Formats: sequence, structure tokens, C-alpha cells
Amino acid sequence: MQCSDFLAKEAISLRNEVGILPKIKSKLSGKRLSDSDLSTIIQFYEENSKTSPGMKDVIMINSIKELYIRLKEEHPAIKIGQSKFFSLRPRWCVTSKATNTLNVCVCIYHQNPKLMLAALNPSLKYRDMFSMIVCSLDDENCIYYQDNPNLRCRNCTDPSVLSEFLRSQLTGDEVTYSEWISENGQTVMKKTIDTADDFVEKLSSKLQQLCRHHFVSHKQGKFFNNLKENLKEDECLILLDFAENYSLMIQDEVQSHH
Repeated sequence: MQCSDFLAKEAISLRNEVGILPKIKSKLSGKRLSDSDLSTIIQFYEENSKTSPGMKDVIMINSIKELYIRLKEEHPAIKIGQSKFFSLRPRWCVTSKATNTLNVCVCIYHQNPKLMLAALNPSLKYRDMFSMIVCSLDDENCIYYQDNPNLRCRNCTDPSVLSEFLRSQLTGDEVTYSEWISENGQTVMKKTIDTADDFVEKLSSKLQQLCRHHFVSHKQGKFFNNLKENLKEDECLILLDFAENYSLMIQDEVQSHH
């Protein structure tokens, strides 16, 4: 049996210290995460999830791999590998592809631009488009004055930059995509065919609208978290949503009424 000099010396040293056939303690691999880092990661999972209607779960907005990349960008001081990050996912935070999980009540401001980007180039993400619209997602002036040349932030890119980028992704004179629209009092998904110019103009407008929506949603989330973290002993914070629509019934109503 072949054995390196190093292993032979280690074996002799171990035998001299604890005897033959010792019970060897396994070494801890890597540096352990602090309680503070663990808390930050759990909170990060919850902040990047949304409550699923009719379920006791919350659905993660992004894939776990995308969340890991965002964690490294937002918290570079936390030293953690992908596998460890995956293992820390709270059991109540499930992916939208999990078994028996139906992702409904999706925000139309998010979904329509995502559907259009998927038709243009599946690798494009709407978050990456924001940097072509504003220089800061936290500055109210950047968000609300995109279309006003007199008040628009001087550090923000010109609106034509986004349009030119979208045009560079086109592969034909027409684009076929799906979108949610309101029709006869109902919201339905329809297949739409636009010319390249109309598609770029429409998508640019929707991405600018989504940028403002993202800003408001982010501010509301921070305000909600601030309330939750600073509750007094005699206070509680309740988030309610109806799982179904309710209608009034009249006693002894005629059949034609409903």
C-alpha cells in the first residue's frame, strides 16, 4: 500500500497521542458565519419574496442563483458560497416552480415588460434596463422627471440610449409577444404583433413606468419594515388580503337578480 511521507508522519503522531484506532474529530470546513450574517441572509430571502394568495407560503421573486448574485452585490462583506446560501433558504420561501405552487395575482406592471423582453431576447432582465433609464433608483428626482428635459437629472442617461439598445436586439421588422390587456371588463392574455419601431417605443414606455412603480414599491416595503421593527408593546401590524371576492346576498331575492 502506497502512502506519502506526510500521511505516515501524521499517522505516527496521532497514534502516539491517542493510541491505535482513535476516534478522529472532523475538522470544520471554512469559516463559520456569524449570527449577524445569518440574520441578514434570512432577512434577504424574505425581502425578496412575496406572499402567495391563498397559501401559507411566500414565493421568491427571483431564482436562488439570481438571489445569490444580488446578495454578493448588496452585501459584499458576507463571505458565503452558493451551496451554503442555498441551504439557508427558509422552508416557507418556495420557488414559483415548486410542486403545487400556482403563482397568481402577478403585478401587471412587472409582467408585461417581462413578456416583451422575453420575446425580444430571453436573456434580458428588466432590472438591467433600469441603469439605462436612471442613474439612481433611490433618487425621487431621477424617477419622476425622466421625461422632462428641463428637470431631468443631468447624470441620468438620455432616453434614446434605452431605445437604441432595444433596437440592437431586434432580429426582424416585426415582433410577436404576449401581453395582459383589459378587454370587456376582464383582463386576458393576448398575442400581439407590432412593428419594430412600435415595439421599441411601447417597451421603452413600459420600462419607464415600471421604474417608477419599482421606486414606489421599494419605498413602501422599507416603510413597512421600519414599522415592523419599531412596534411598541401595545401595537401590532397586520397585513390583510381577501382570498376571494365577496358579494351581498338578499333574502328571498328573485332568480333573475343574480
